Amino acid sequence: MTRITSHGLKRAYKEAQFNTLFESENTNPPKEEVGQEPPRKKRKNDGHTRRDAPNTSTKSPRNLQRHGENYKASAESLLFNAASGMDAPGADEDDFILFRRKSNQVNKEEESQKSKKGTGKPPAAGRLKIQIPRLMSLRSLLPVLRNNCASRTFSTASRNVTRSSLLANASAGRASSKTFTGLSSRFYSTEGNASKGSSTGLWFALGALVAAGAGYYVYSNPQKAETALKSGEQSVKSAVGFTPKREDYQKVYNAIAEILDEAGEYDDGSYGPVLVRLAWHASGTYDKDTKTGGSNYATMRFNPEALHGANAGLAVARGVLEPIKQKNPWISYGDLWTLAGVAAIQEASGPKIPWRAGRIDGFEKDVTPDGRLPDASQGGDHLRNIFYRMGFNDQEIVALAGAHALGRCHVDRSGFEGPWTFSPTTFSNEFFNLLLNEKWQWRKWNGPKQLEDKKTKTLMMLPTDYALATDKSFKKWVKAYADDEAVFFKDFSAAFSRLLELGVPSTQWVSQEPWELKTLSEQK
Repeated sequence: MTRITSHGLKRAYKEAQFNTLFESENTNPPKEEVGQEPPRKKRKNDGHTRRDAPNTSTKSPRNLQRHGENYKASAESLLFNAASGMDAPGADEDDFILFRRKSNQVNKEEESQKSKKGTGKPPAAGRLKIQIPRLMSLRSLLPVLRNNCASRTFSTASRNVTRSSLLANASAGRASSKTFTGLSSRFYSTEGNASKGSSTGLWFALGALVAAGAGYYVYSNPQKAETALKSGEQSVKSAVGFTPKREDYQKVYNAIAEILDEAGEYDDGSYGPVLVRLAWHASGTYDKDTKTGGSNYATMRFNPEALHGANAGLAVARGVLEPIKQKNPWISYGDLWTLAGVAAIQEASGPKIPWRAGRIDGFEKDVTPDGRLPDASQGGDHLRNIFYRMGFNDQEIVALAGAHALGRCHVDRSGFEGPWTFSPTTFSNEFFNLLLNEKWQWRKWNGPKQLEDKKTKTLMMLPTDYALATDKSFKKWVKAYADDEAVFFKDFSAAFSRLLELGVPSTQWVSQEPWELKTLSEQK
């Protein structure tokens, strides 16, 4: 995904030309025809409404127009403050001066027209009143912005900005962000609700994009602003449908499914289990109290998190998916990793996993601290502390543990050794059957404490697994899933789908409803 910087926005606006962006509207009222009802009296703050524009908004057009005016002003202020030297080498004041001159010219023409008609009042001294321009739609403008934006991160030159400028921009960013939070759920809760040809919708969405990054822009760490702008960009894209389609994600799913059985002798001949573990560990760092962690930023790409003990061996999974990422650079790592987990489970005869796209890639500063993933050597209290922090209950803890039907432990990674089931590449409820019905004993060896089945001594269970069979609250769900695989599949699907979405703002989702992508066999 191309990163949008303030210098890039400046360049895009220069190429789009201010004469086009700030073309004033014709405010002449329509002439009253004989026998026709007189036009209704304009309401306050409705002086710039296009009377000849079709009403395509399903929400209150008048309110949307009013909010659009506010966001246009906020967007203009934030964009051109940034473009006038906050971060971009080579940026000068000419663009901002040109913008102000053009805005003042529009205001003077507007006030002149109103004065001639006797319907306008002179503006207050020093007040800049900006008229809503005739603009291309957001769907048309975003490609222009993306194609002209510089592909680089913010410069640390922002540290040289005066304290007063920082405070002013921070205040504007907080105000705009707070306002948009309330409005976005009202007008853009589903894909493509914005009017395609509405300039108000453009400024409403563009204001969101700028406001999302403005609050963080003033900090000394430039990556905070970049992350916020990425999130804002994804929110705008999801609002107007400017995203890859479901068919594109199905193709990525297919590419993942096709490499699952190319593992050779690795992990019983399948990459599926390690891809499930990647998706789970990339999402299971979420903290519902601090709203940090989760799958949104794909922070396991960075060494602080990649080197956490719980993530040992997952470089294999990331490496397997990298060629697919290179062929599909538009997909984020967070979407790719979680989609790989979905494909691995479904292709292993598991249940359908509802999944949505919309995650963005963050930076090293977004990495979560070590210790947020389960420690397999612990017991039931530890499991509750870890999963309650994410917002799960006892039933969901047990359901998610059923993923141990896949894969095995490795001495060179976790220190533990062996598979949980006799069919470690097939998703089933066998983990619960064996846990509940097999006789287990503590293994005598030089490794960490683990259990082995008494009959064959080839299977293993972790201390956290055994806690599920000894804790009264957990055990009732173990029994329920051992007795009925369909019930397990249903509960696992719901819990795993929610796990993969932890930490992702709802405004970033490409679709309101999750998708159930087809397996390879279903597409034949």
